[in-house]
Amino acid sequence: MLQSKMEIEKNINENVEFSENAKITLKSRYLKRDNQLNITETIEECFERVARHISNVELNKEIQDIWFKRFYEILISKKFMPNSPTIMNAGNEKRGCLSACFVLPIEDSLESIFDTLKNTALVFREGGGVGINFS
Repeated sequence: MLQSKMEIEKNINENVEFSENAKITLKSRYLKRDNQLNITETIEECFERVARHISNVELNKEIQDIWFKRFYEILISKKFMPNSPTIMNAGNEKRGCLSACFVLPIEDSLESIFDTLKNTALVFREGGGVGINFS
């Protein structure tokens, strides 16, 4: 059974803290903001959002809750940090791409070059990165 957020935080090593640099990075790049660009979540809420979104893949609610707790614990304890698109986009209703890297094909034709350019822009818009396969 899922413990409350308060109980989860009690079970986490209380000595785990984030450096000032880590806090600045999280606040400037990853925490959710409103339309006026005010930060609307804490670091803990960010990790909760990510853990909840990732655990939602499980159909069984009890298993989902177990994975939520596990994900949250490893994030808050800094044992694991997912890639930037996952931290920014997981649980964000505006975006959904959690992958960081895509390799796109390209052929030696104007149509292919512009198709690849369009697809690159679409990936960038969602926070992913692109490599071009020229072989």
